[in-house]
Amino acid sequence: MSSRIILMADNNRDFLDNRCEFLEQAGFTVITTKNPTDTERILEREAVDLAILDIRMTDDDDPEDISGLVLARKFGQKLPIIILTGFPTWENVKTAIGRDLNGLSTAVDFISKQEGPKMMIEAVNLTLEHPILKRNVLCEFQADSTQDLHETLQKKKIDESADKFQKVLERTERDLLQNRKEISQQSERAQKVAILMGLVGIGVIVIGLLLVYLGRTPLAILSGSASVVIDAISVLFITRAVQFSKQVDKKYKELQKIYRASHVYSICDTIESKSKRDDAKVLLIEKLMGKWFD
Repeated sequence: MSSRIILMADNNRDFLDNRCEFLEQAGFTVITTKNPTDTERILEREAVDLAILDIRMTDDDDPEDISGLVLARKFGQKLPIIILTGFPTWENVKTAIGRDLNGLSTAVDFISKQEGPKMMIEAVNLTLEHPILKRNVLCEFQADSTQDLHETLQKKKIDESADKFQKVLERTERDLLQNRKEISQQSERAQKVAILMGLVGIGVIVIGLLLVYLGRTPLAILSGSASVVIDAISVLFITRAVQFSKQVDKKYKELQKIYRASHVYSICDTIESKSKRDDAKVLLIEKLMGKWFD
């Protein structure tokens, strides 16, 4: 996680410093900004993995200030964004700024400042490390954000929530297997193209040597230039194949964690004591919500 870069923007310096400290302790590299102008400049120029934006970056007391949402609309399709809000519940968010939520990417998440740093770390972990799992959790619980999900979980019985999470695990397992299969196919295609271009490059080199032998120097030079271009294309596809292979490895590791969680879930129902069984299910849900992935 140490390589993940997070941009955090908030005009409250004390709050910013406090949350930045927690994020750094969790292993992230954090860039901080205090206003929309600097935030936009960094989002345009720097390689950021995730942005955490205060909904009001200009004036906390101005109900018309939605500077965080404005930036989320602009960059929400390019990278994951978490919006910080001072509203205590998701219903408050929708009531106060519902009209301004239009145009936001579905990947944009919301968390309340009042929830504390642990929930922020949880949302960041799920967003960065397990986006498929997060998407399926929100879908299964019909929640619009992490904040909304927590409110929903508080209203449901533990057995009902645990059953839903089991469905999420099964769905995520299928999604990851399909995703890994697609990436593997892309990797194989890239490897085949790289091999083909490499063979073509060798053939062009042989032709160039023959042209030199026959005294056709201009054509030999042209052949050499073509060989360089072909080799460059081959290297490009080799690089893509390596990148795809790394993605496959990542999906495999995600699958292992899903399998492990499913195994833990199956053990929960074998516990005779209901209180201990419920405690185990609560622990499983907490782990699935981010703490397990630290």
